[in-house]
Amino acid sequence: MWFHKGEDKTTLGAGFGVSRATAYRHVAEAVRVLAAQTPTLHDALARVAVDDWSHVTLDGKLLNTDRLAETTVSVKGETIDAWHSG
Repeated sequence: MWFHKGEDKTTLGAGFGVSRATAYRHVAEAVRVLAAQTPTLHDALARVAVDDWSHVTLDGKLLNTDRLAETTVSVKGETIDAWHSG
């Protein structure tokens, strides 16, 4: 549920009848297990080369932010999204 909904670990632990500390440990263990299965960047790019892909999109870490909700005023006086590159 932490991956799916970003559930608070205290609430998550209570839902499964375990302490907050145990919930934190379980989430950390799940992250370690998934990370161990992830290919390295070098391995992923080697596979791309072998499979002869024409394009690759590399993505970074996902994190919660409210930056996308921020607006600003353009030089023309219009309200625009601050994150938009134009």
